[in-house]
Amino acid sequence: MKGLATIRMDAGEGPCFPEREGNGLCDESELSQAKDSLSALDRRWREVGQNPSAFLRQSLGDRTDLFQSGSSFPRAKASLSPGAQRVLEERSIRLRVFHRHHLPETRVVREEGGGRIEIRHRPYQHVGILLPKAKLPVSMLLSLVCPPQVAGVPRVSLALELEENEDPSTGFLAACEVLGIQQLVRRGGAEGVFMLSEGLGLSSGCDLILGGDGPSSTWAMKRLGGRVRVLPMGGGEDLLLIADRRAEVDPLLVEEILLHAELQEKGRCILLSSSEDFLQALGFALWERADRLPRGRKAFVKKNLQSSVERVLVSSLRRAFEILDQFCPKRILLRLQHSSKWMSQLPPCPCVQIGPSASLLGSYFNHPWVHPPMGSIEGFFSPKFFLRPMSIVKGPEETISEECLEFWKEIEEVPAVLLSSKLSNKGGGGQKRAAFSGKKREGL
Repeated sequence: MKGLATIRMDAGEGPCFPEREGNGLCDESELSQAKDSLSALDRRWREVGQNPSAFLRQSLGDRTDLFQSGSSFPRAKASLSPGAQRVLEERSIRLRVFHRHHLPETRVVREEGGGRIEIRHRPYQHVGILLPKAKLPVSMLLSLVCPPQVAGVPRVSLALELEENEDPSTGFLAACEVLGIQQLVRRGGAEGVFMLSEGLGLSSGCDLILGGDGPSSTWAMKRLGGRVRVLPMGGGEDLLLIADRRAEVDPLLVEEILLHAELQEKGRCILLSSSEDFLQALGFALWERADRLPRGRKAFVKKNLQSSVERVLVSSLRRAFEILDQFCPKRILLRLQHSSKWMSQLPPCPCVQIGPSASLLGSYFNHPWVHPPMGSIEGFFSPKFFLRPMSIVKGPEETISEECLEFWKEIEEVPAVLLSSKLSNKGGGGQKRAAFSGKKREGL
């Protein structure tokens, strides 16, 4: 039977995953198509000498209809109702206020003799955001754009896969107007990543790219090397779900697991439950939803579902929490009737989501104005990801005492040439102190 790996029966003791097994395969035609797509990108990459600009010239030619500047955006905000305008502006303000509390502070460390080390943070100059192909609400746009703007990034550009005659939604353009977005690239995937990095159609190239929309964009980000910093989206490396017998399979849970499978290449998705019916129903729902994905994404997501999703039937919830020390999850989903009594048994984790209402995607769909949706690295996308630390060192205005240098020489046991010249020419005082120190050590 084609589908996810079969449900693993927990032995009740010992390690739960001695070996990783894989059952079920995608259609060979689907897998070969996904491989051929990335192989074709590799072949074209070699043909153009691994040059992003040449890659774009080969793909796009001299097309100029793939860029949209802010001056050409229609005044979409005015077409919204007064209530919708108010909610959109309040959401933007709430996000900015939240992220201002997470800005790193400038710190000054004063040394002996008047020396000073100042640690400042400078923002990136141009951040590019590649939005997923899925028709996510405007909350996704707001949540990704507000942190770099709060950090002081002067220019933020967007890339979004659009059809030839397709225009962004009115709400999307209204959010761009509220945020002051001035540049939009109408391409996604590898072309969108390279257009952002090279600045094709933009005022300049991006020095940081955030987001992703599938395997081709991941492929392109890896080819950028160290020239451009990339910050992929996702929920961390490992996703862990713990569900009891009363848990239900809801669409948001299915979408979260699919998103994790698409955006995380190495992360596993461990599904622990004491209900075999729940695990069976979840497996069927995942496979059925993956079948409805666009053809280019379907094979890739199915392959990742088979290799990364592990369904484990445990004898009890107590056993599920006993084996948590085998994992280091970056995100834990709890679908339990009484979650509070199990919180003390959770391993350290950046993000714990309790119940369907705490779903990341639920934040987008149901109540996007309540709190910032959480992202990848430490729970949410923070302004600090868009800042580069810089240390400013000011030399001491006064000479450090010779006595202090002499004692430090004794501690470090460094050659005298590394200390001041006065100490290396010094006679009796230094020798007396050294002799005194030697006697003291002998006394010990």
